[in-house]
Amino acid sequence: MRFFVGRGRDLRIAKFVDIAEFLAVRGSDDFCESFRDQVLRHGAQRGVHYALYYCRELFPDAVPLDLVNALAPEDLGHLDEYGNLDGNPVKWAHDFTDRLFGSHRSEVGPIPMT
Repeated sequence: MRFFVGRGRDLRIAKFVDIAEFLAVRGSDDFCESFRDQVLRHGAQRGVHYALYYCRELFPDAVPLDLVNALAPEDLGHLDEYGNLDGNPVKWAHDFTDRLFGSHRSEVGPIPMT
């Protein structure tokens, strides 16, 4: 993951557009319930919550709030971290909007976690 972060390839608005468009077509209540169950069953809660949470920040009408809340873990620290899959989570130095749109995209700016 750090490879992609350092090159600015981790966060692209197109990824969020894809999610928003998919949910616009397939996001029925039945689908969302089934999707939630699958995410929880496969232990993908944090990663999917991250994607849906920030997709909703960009496109509030595209992502059902109930789905985002149903997948929210108690600790929301993952929303401001990267490197969890590498086993070494690091806090971002910039907020989400700056990470997505800022000109400093190649500056990772981590704060080591303790």
